Amino acid sequence: LPGTEIRYYTFHNYTALKSITIPKTVKLIGISAFENCTNLESIIFEGTMEEWNNIVKHNNWDLNTGNYTVYCSDGKITK
Repeated sequence: LPGTEIRYYTFHNYTALKSITIPKTVKLIGISAFENCTNLESIIFEGTMEEWNNIVKHNNWDLNTGNYTVYCSDGKITK
């Protein structure tokens, strides 16, 4: 079953991460979940841009990731 959160520090310092798909069931991204994922280029979110913007994103969730694009079902959002 798809989860509802990405817990804190889940991908912290995982520099090999370039792309990830996040199901629309996710409602929370924890502290520093993607911090220092310096090669992150794309997040494929299986929901809409509005649903992406409604996700609770805790402090530093994407600190030091560089630029990435979030691809949603109805468009894209660039960091």
